[in-house]
Amino acid sequence: MARLSNSTLEAKIVRSLVGSKLRVRTYLFSKLKHEHFTDPPVLKVFKRLKFLASLGKSPTNLNTFSQDASFETEESVLLYDKESSYKANIVRTLKDAKTSYRILEDYKKLRVVYKTAKDGLDLLKKNKNVDEILEHLSSTISEAKTKTGEDHETLSVGQLDEDEEQPTKYIENITSRRIERDLIKTGLVEFDMRTGGFSRQQLVIFAANTSGGKSVLAMQIALHAYLQDSRSVAIVSLEMSQDMYWTRIITHVTQLNATDLFYYKLGKKQKEIIKKDYKSLSNHGKKVGSKFTVVCPNYALTINEIADTLATKGYDLVIIDMLTLLKRDARENEPQVLSTYARDAKLASKRLNCVMICLAQLKDDGDIKYSRGIKEHADFCWFWKYGQKEEETHVVEIKQEKHRNAPGYKFLLKENFKNMRFEDYDPRTYAEDLEKQKEESVTPVTMNSLVELEGDDEL
Repeated sequence: MARLSNSTLEAKIVRSLVGSKLRVRTYLFSKLKHEHFTDPPVLKVFKRLKFLASLGKSPTNLNTFSQDASFETEESVLLYDKESSYKANIVRTLKDAKTSYRILEDYKKLRVVYKTAKDGLDLLKKNKNVDEILEHLSSTISEAKTKTGEDHETLSVGQLDEDEEQPTKYIENITSRRIERDLIKTGLVEFDMRTGGFSRQQLVIFAANTSGGKSVLAMQIALHAYLQDSRSVAIVSLEMSQDMYWTRIITHVTQLNATDLFYYKLGKKQKEIIKKDYKSLSNHGKKVGSKFTVVCPNYALTINEIADTLATKGYDLVIIDMLTLLKRDARENEPQVLSTYARDAKLASKRLNCVMICLAQLKDDGDIKYSRGIKEHADFCWFWKYGQKEEETHVVEIKQEKHRNAPGYKFLLKENFKNMRFEDYDPRTYAEDLEKQKEESVTPVTMNSLVELEGDDEL
């Protein structure tokens, strides 16, 4: 079996927290946690050092510190043995400190893997249900990945140690006219003109009432990012099947009538259009090196589990449809759950370096249920209601309730659910477009009518 710890290295590092140069001690103190140590005497010394540090006391002499009244002989000898040269057993350089830390971090992760495997075997011996075992292991692994994640990004100015970084590249980005922000455009003219689009590591919330077109608008922005900006996009649909979602995508791309596709009322010419446009959709990604992915999980997932699934794929935009269908901790109440969802989504957007759009349900009063926690973590919040007036006029007012770097505002879109899309509202052509739509379809397509189609047993 692989080694799960290295007590010699642990002792060397804990001595270095006292006997090494200031920059080495500072670096190690900022990285190390109790979980990095397994040898009892070493762990006792480390806890004592952390306690003294919390009081503003940092011992720098190993001989003196080894005589601490709280230590037994074993801890004292570990720190300073007169029979040996302790200077040969400390980390001397910052480079060696970073290497030593990475080794301890790897041992810590190995112990997590071992414990997870052991827990799985123990549960099997107790004849636990396989699904329960998988659920437990998945939760344990997800938690372990969170705890053993990458280093936090830290930038400083002023009197710095040699291992500290300055925010120089960000200042250069701001001041250089040659460098543009990497913005993901929505394809909605008014919003893109005002803001330029969404930035990486931003959390965006779309909230509307039932059948308000949340999924349609999110899907449209995803397709624009893929086809017009050559971005890689992932949509995680927790409420629709692959068949249903791709039917919507094909409706949008081909601009065929949604009811024809949902009821499979397709003629030869329509089928040829679908095959041609699907081929173009696929070939575009191959040509520019991007991908458009739809994930329809078979069971509830957490945000962290979704992020684990997508982490190595390099997506620029991730859409989660929808927040309330994520896996929840039964111990948390509903306000806590929604706030936790939003917080985890924000952290996931940073981890994946992507724009994260999450869909939520709007209450009758025009707000998200328990919305305060969600709004706190979001960079953008778009709210809209779709009722009888909107069904008749096809005009939807998007209220941007929150924009982290600018005041909120409103803008209008024209819905076209017949083709699964929203369009920029132009008052100059609106009356003409509305009359044309009435001529083409006696019964206009609404999201409510499509919901009924999706539940039809004959489909």
